[in-house]
Amino acid sequence: MMMRIFESKAQATFVGAAMIALAAAARPIHAHPGAHHDIERVTKLLEAQPDDVERLIERAHFYRLDYQPQAALADLAHARKLAPDRPDIPFHVGMVYLDLARHADADAEFSIAIKSGLTTSRAHAARARARTAMKDFELALADYARAIEIEPSLELYAERGALHVQLNRLDDAAAGYQEAIKRLGNAPILSQTLIDVEIRRGRYDAALTLIDEECNRAALKADWLLLRADVLDRVGRIKEAADARATALAEVNRVLARRQIGVHLVTRGRILLAMGRLAEARCDVELALKKSPNYSAAQILLDKLVQTEKARSSSPAKSVDGPAKHGKEDENANR
Repeated sequence: MMMRIFESKAQATFVGAAMIALAAAARPIHAHPGAHHDIERVTKLLEAQPDDVERLIERAHFYRLDYQPQAALADLAHARKLAPDRPDIPFHVGMVYLDLARHADADAEFSIAIKSGLTTSRAHAARARARTAMKDFELALADYARAIEIEPSLELYAERGALHVQLNRLDDAAAGYQEAIKRLGNAPILSQTLIDVEIRRGRYDAALTLIDEECNRAALKADWLLLRADVLDRVGRIKEAADARATALAEVNRVLARRQIGVHLVTRGRILLAMGRLAEARCDVELALKKSPNYSAAQILLDKLVQTEKARSSSPAKSVDGPAKHGKEDENANR
């Protein structure tokens, strides 16, 4: 059966996996590894029926995945001449423009699609991203609200919440994340973002309650314990913060004793950095990068370590690894 990649008024067809993008105003498409095979397949079919609108839209989609925007636009222009009233065609044109960061053009095409009857969650979400990039924030929020009303998703709640935070509308952000948790369940990304908002609002007790709930659910608690320590530091509960980091370190040590994998090495590196044990943290991060050279989280942590080491070396009162030499935690290292 031919894959249907167009959207009708009655049904939205999603192609590919949804990405959680916090503050994703536009989404550049990277070449899809298998798109050229699909392009070849559909091209052969179009050779027999060059005016097949469905095939033209399908090939345009694969051209877009293969980052051939002009070829995609050419197919869509041909399809538009053959079927000028189809609302899914301007939607796909808008998606190409969105990839090209032609946000005003994308907004115009999405508006045509929606006015013509393509009132799907995906169409409103796409227009919201274009409008966010254009700084038409009120219109973008209205589109996000409509998209969520039609078909709520983790992705949409995360994007709208990120926009609320960007606009410093923290109460709206918190309300949105709380609604998302009620409707979609306790996804860690929603808890993390809600915790961040509660911290920004100065609601530290609420943040700690949420962290404790996630700790109770999590199989590996080290990251949540490290976050708990950060919040405890903010409210001056220094001893409790140190205890949380020690517990986190003990837990991740047990995991790494069984198998050393990059994600847990980076977690331990973050804990050691927070404890002021920079040399040990660097060893973990460098080992993680040796195992996975393109591991972005490890590289980000290494950059942070380098900055911290420079700051320490510029201060004669502190040695780089003073806390580790004396076997004590530098409880203020992460403040």
